[in-house]
Amino acid sequence: HDEDDKEHHQASFAIYNISGSRIINTTLINPNIGSKNDLSVTELGDRFAVCYANGNDNHAEFKIYNNSGVELVSQTTVDQNMNPNSDSDNLVSCSAVNNTRWSYFWFDRASSSKTTTFSLLNQNGSTIIAPQEIDSDEGLNAQVASASLDNNKMAFVWYDSKDKDITLSIKDLNNNF
Repeated sequence: HDEDDKEHHQASFAIYNISGSRIINTTLINPNIGSKNDLSVTELGDRFAVCYANGNDNHAEFKIYNNSGVELVSQTTVDQNMNPNSDSDNLVSCSAVNNTRWSYFWFDRASSSKTTTFSLLNQNGSTIIAPQEIDSDEGLNAQVASASLDNNKMAFVWYDSKDKDITLSIKDLNNNF
């Protein structure tokens, strides 16, 4: 990439109040996220997690910041070879289950069978449930989304390009259906 093109492949955030006024200036998350990338953010009480597919190094990564924009957890990798193959195409999704638990859900295109995978983490970024495949054969393209239910369940929905359908899975904090 030339220098002008690199500017378009940075991940940043700014914080605004309810009136739309910026209260925290633009903060750089990653200076080179690559041209194949995706972002997701989730609130965790007094902090928030930013999840991203990094096409520059093929990782699924996150950082955690407090609500004043101060980095609390540095860049952490949940998948060292997810191989994002498209830009901003719902490749990753993170969602708070409650103030102390959140899920990271992603499409792992690098695995031989192209899987959708999730992990449960705590508010400090520590793994509670190690990466688990939900669907083990997605085809070449998938899209993922996640949400919380009742402060103790995770809902995962994904598009499966091999089966050409959309599937929903609900799990509790113990990884039970």
